[in-house]
Amino acid sequence: MRSLKCGDEVAILPQSGAMSRDVLEIAIVVYVGPKLIEVADGRIYFAADGRNLQDTEQDCIVPATEEHRSALLAKLR
Repeated sequence: MRSLKCGDEVAILPQSGAMSRDVLEIAIVVYVGPKLIEVADGRIYFAADGRNLQDTEQDCIVPATEEHRSALLAKLR
């Protein structure tokens, strides 16, 4: 996660360890700090492991891959 930079795409998964086919959406990184990463819609994740900062949310981020993009396109059809 520490290799992410502003403008990178991340896949938002429902929980840690979820499969690529479970992707919920693709988001753009707008801020990367030493401890936190923010995506364009304002959600914030821990830089260490990609977990959502909100205790009530279990989603997480990972760098987006073609597999994530393909899975998301298939869901939208």
